Amino acid sequence: MKIEKEIRLVHCSDGRIKKEFLLSAPVTREFAAACRKFGEVKEIDGLKKPFFTFLIPDCLNIKGFIGETSIEAWFLPEYAGAGERFLIQLVEGAQAADERLMEERRRLLALMAGSRK
Repeated sequence: MKIEKEIRLVHCSDGRIKKEFLLSAPVTREFAAACRKFGEVKEIDGLKKPFFTFLIPDCLNIKGFIGETSIEAWFLPEYAGAGERFLIQLVEGAQAADERLMEERRRLLALMAGSRK
């Protein structure tokens, strides 16, 4: 799965940046499960379509429906660049859980830790 294009960009009133992305394939349960290696995942099955969220607190939040070809992501502005790089690698390689993705996650967390000092 890959990100085909950014569909929408919104600057939220709370300062966060929201982006919606079109994917090359539908989101799968396997993708949502693979995301657990990198952050907090919740799945909600009681809806018309199963829904998932992925969260790295105070940094990145991804939401989407299983079976759909789009996702929404919220970034804090100070982590938007690193957060989007991580998102792209997550979408393209979450199931592989390769070292490159783990390194990108470490960079993002280090950036967060550094900005809180």
